[in-house]
Amino acid sequence: MKNYIPDYPRPQMIRTDWENLNGAWDFAFDDAAEGEKNGWQDGFAPQHTIEVPFTYETKRSGVGIEAPHNDVWYARTVTVKPHDGRVLLHFEGSDWHTRVFVNGRLAGEHRGGYARFSFDITDLVHTGENRLAVHVSDSLSRSQPRGKQRWIPENFACWYVQTTGIWKTVWLEYAPESRIASLKLTPQMAEKAVRVEAAVEAPEDGDLYVLVTASFEGVTAGRSRRLRTAARTFCCTSRTAKSPNGTCALGRRRPRTSTTSRCSCSAAKRSQTRCSRISACARSAFTAIRSG
Repeated sequence: MKNYIPDYPRPQMIRTDWENLNGAWDFAFDDAAEGEKNGWQDGFAPQHTIEVPFTYETKRSGVGIEAPHNDVWYARTVTVKPHDGRVLLHFEGSDWHTRVFVNGRLAGEHRGGYARFSFDITDLVHTGENRLAVHVSDSLSRSQPRGKQRWIPENFACWYVQTTGIWKTVWLEYAPESRIASLKLTPQMAEKAVRVEAAVEAPEDGDLYVLVTASFEGVTAGRSRRLRTAARTFCCTSRTAKSPNGTCALGRRRPRTSTTSRCSCSAAKRSQTRCSRISACARSAFTAIRSG
């Protein structure tokens, strides 16, 4: 696993097939908050050109207006190339309530200003030119997490101008159908080991192998491989966890017993008699031991 290449937005799980969508976007204020009602997701007359990922309040954005505007819109076209896997649209940061439209259809929404979020837009795009539209709603409410952003129209004390809309990289990724979605690596110093928890996105059918190789200064220290059946994998805190009725947390029927190796998840931590599975996401955890 590499952890850095220039301009790559994600600090781990580098894939080479991606496109940075930073740069010039169409931009407009929607002070009446009627953009969606008026069909701006299908097209709107731009009032400015904004340089993403700088917010409209900054000079680098090309807009440089510090006055609060609660609703803003972004739009641009993106060319999607032929692909065999999934097309993922990533936002590293947007403040605050972000709704994303692809070719006029809602891809998804996210509330918050700090966490990255993603949408699988495979079924909304076609090969060639596609239109992205982003509607972001913000407010000066103090009930909304805001760091040191001001909640009145002027700066005061240590409270500075608000941040509205996209403020981190936006990017497109072409990913395989079966892929690692996230990783959690936990050093276990006493055991000279590292615990690896891998969330895997995959189609419903077929077996999956997850292979981890741990190395230090170019020397392989340990290797571990696990087989998981994608359609029949849960997360459990114990080696054998039973569900009273064979039904997972999302209501899908599954076998009554799962024998996973050192696996854990938030749902299982709350109750060892429950299991959790998100769509076709299989989660497994295992340990790669460093010898010597």
